[in-house]
Amino acid sequence: MAVKPPVHVSRISKWVCGFSLALLLPLTSTQAQSVRVGVYHNPPKIFISPDGRITGIFGDLINAIADKQGWDIEVVPCSWEACLQLTQQGKIDLMPDVALSELRDTQLDFHQTPALYSWSQVYQNPTQNIQSLRDFEGKRIVVLAQSIQQSYLESALAGFGVNAKIILVDRYEEGFKLVEQGQADAVVSNHHFGNYTANTFNVDETPIIFLPSALYFTTAEGQNPALLATVDQQLQAWQADTQSFYYDTLKKWGGEPIISEVPRYVWWTLAASLVLLGLTLFAASRLRREVKQRKRRLAESESLRNTILDAVDACIYIKDLQFRYLYVNQAASKLFNRPAADIVGKKDEDLFDRETVKHLNEIDHQVIEKGERFAGEEVDTTRNNNLTTYFYSVKIPLRDAGNRIVGLCGISTDISEQRHFRDTIEKLSKYDALTALPNRSHFFEQLEKRLQNNAMRLMNAALIIINIDDFRSLNDTQGHRVGDLLLIAVTNTITSLCRPNDLAGRLVGDSFVIYVDELPTLYAQANSHVLDFADTVRKQLSRPFMLEQLEFQGSVCIGATIFNAHTTRAEEALKQAELALYQAKSVGRGTIRVFEPEMEALATARSEMERGLRQAIERNEFVLYYQPQIDRTDGIVGVEALVRWQHPQQGLTSPASFIPLAELTGLIVPLGKKVLHMACRQLALWQVCPATQHLTIAVNVSAKEFFDDGFVDYVSHTLNETGAPPEKLELELTESQLMQDVDAAIKKMQALKQKGIRLALDDFGTGYSSLSQIQQLPVDQLKIDAVFVRDLVFNRNDIAIVQTIINLGKALNLDVIAEGVETQAQRDVLAQLGCHKYQGFFYGKPEPAQTLTENLMVT
Repeated sequence: MAVKPPVHVSRISKWVCGFSLALLLPLTSTQAQSVRVGVYHNPPKIFISPDGRITGIFGDLINAIADKQGWDIEVVPCSWEACLQLTQQGKIDLMPDVALSELRDTQLDFHQTPALYSWSQVYQNPTQNIQSLRDFEGKRIVVLAQSIQQSYLESALAGFGVNAKIILVDRYEEGFKLVEQGQADAVVSNHHFGNYTANTFNVDETPIIFLPSALYFTTAEGQNPALLATVDQQLQAWQADTQSFYYDTLKKWGGEPIISEVPRYVWWTLAASLVLLGLTLFAASRLRREVKQRKRRLAESESLRNTILDAVDACIYIKDLQFRYLYVNQAASKLFNRPAADIVGKKDEDLFDRETVKHLNEIDHQVIEKGERFAGEEVDTTRNNNLTTYFYSVKIPLRDAGNRIVGLCGISTDISEQRHFRDTIEKLSKYDALTALPNRSHFFEQLEKRLQNNAMRLMNAALIIINIDDFRSLNDTQGHRVGDLLLIAVTNTITSLCRPNDLAGRLVGDSFVIYVDELPTLYAQANSHVLDFADTVRKQLSRPFMLEQLEFQGSVCIGATIFNAHTTRAEEALKQAELALYQAKSVGRGTIRVFEPEMEALATARSEMERGLRQAIERNEFVLYYQPQIDRTDGIVGVEALVRWQHPQQGLTSPASFIPLAELTGLIVPLGKKVLHMACRQLALWQVCPATQHLTIAVNVSAKEFFDDGFVDYVSHTLNETGAPPEKLELELTESQLMQDVDAAIKKMQALKQKGIRLALDDFGTGYSSLSQIQQLPVDQLKIDAVFVRDLVFNRNDIAIVQTIINLGKALNLDVIAEGVETQAQRDVLAQLGCHKYQGFFYGKPEPAQTLTENLMVT
């Protein structure tokens, strides 16, 4: 007996065969192909224009494909049901606008890439008030015959016990006319047709929406695979380009290219719960009137009600006028961790803490005494080790036959996880994840507001930048975990020294900033105050810190500027403080400098540093070190290239000492070219050695490099010149730099992808971009930032963030690698969460290419 393969396997095999046939067609025939296309009237998606041509969204798409392929389109007008039958019989070659279902997949063939997304919506006669499925009771509902909408609605109405008359029509237009003329109460159609004809018929839109679905072209099973493969190829090419004919067509007809795939589960749960609750209350009201005569039916109905309500993943409960619980479902029993019988008869005072009870009683009084419906957030601090639990609750008054309020009914859904995730994302966009200080952008937003408020005051203010000396060296020798502990210790010290009105933030890396307000009007007095404060900060940060088992005593350099908000903006003050910091660092460790306009020495020092860096680039004084990237088998699958400066006098120098200056002066662009060329040359050398030819090399790319006009051409030229395989080169970009200009970034990334180059999002999770933006970026890999890996073993927040990133990677079919892995425990937790690529000191420090090659050849 033959076993039918699963639907997805069947579809993939059909598509592969069709794609292969499509490739062969140009070699076997040059004669124009006649294609019979079934057309039923469903504007704006598909209909026949007055001149007899197919038009609408699907019509324009198939006409464009036909023009490109040289097809002769033969229009076959038919009703929806007739079109389906003719397609199954092979009398129609292509039928547009068909939603995929398991039954249809056994009768028809579909291509892979959806042509359009849609959903179903209910429209009503203006005299009706249909707000939910419960309101369908006794109504006349028009549905398209043999549609998925028909089967879904019949099943839903039967499941909820709602009696409604279903009227079947061949065209949506017939249904809308029946509703407009009063011969039906409501009609179900796809939202495209409803929106397109909104002003044509006198009908009203209802809030009832269901069946989000993807729409395809389809053909008889096994008869036209080449047609489907050709349609698939063209759709994929169009949808990859936001400026293509496909998107122009959607805009022309008012279609939507994307609908969110992220479920709004809180609202769906509440809506479903309200429907179930309404049905239950309606049934309960009737049962009370017949309780003496129909005890047996009452018991059966109550059992069914409990079964339904216990299946809802939300707390459903009923209270009397004294706020005693009369009923709770299974979800409420789980919440209180006690049987329902132990809850019935009790009040909130017996179940919650005093603060929670006070809040709940205020809301319940509002519902009972005023007869008002409540919908909003409620907070519980009773359980979970005093951690706050958030609920979204809907409470309505219950009334008897005389319209007197006899109690209330409530539905409460736990939204703690969603609330926490939302707060985390919002916090990450404004605050540094490690130190909890305002990040650079948020700090200067707050500073601009302060300066605007103080613009008319004559008092001075100061901006102070603090930079840790040789911080990169500590990271390189002791690992990121120890470096992070120092950053936290520095943060605690700085915040303890700030006054209530001072504003502190983390600029980037090991640089912190403090805004000091309300300084004396006289510059000399303000200068003295700033120097005293800066010296106190310097001394406090120069004392020993215990970093795990390491006692570390370092130093900081401080640059400051004194200014007045009336004459100086935040950007100018930052530049002045940075110049003072550069001068302080050029003098040596533990130095303090205050900006002065006449500082000629500052400009000279900076010019000298810039000249030295420029000469280093010209003399090729830079070398690359490589840190291994490991897969789940602990084998090296790639490396990240990290630049070092082989300084003639200072020896091997960390990038922390020259990358900031390179960024500031624009020298990062020629330096980046050097790094890319060295990495590609190493890739080419590794190709001739069996032990290394499988390795990829990841190269960091700065924002200035990436958005340089000639970047893509230079990458292509470098690959050709060195002979490096493009598929082994991975360019690492950060979220923040891409969000500077998303459209321009996507175009450049697509150009790089076309050359076979891999792209990765570095430090992922520390930026702030929407899901729709991430979906648009043509990347291959997400790199989990080390800040989330550091405390992963014992920090639930970091676990939640890392799990979210891993799930996002899986959903978007992207590789995920974690950086900053320094312990076996971190590696094990990452593996359990589904991340199977790692980089960090646990597997090896950055090392020269020769050392790495020799180690691989030995193993």
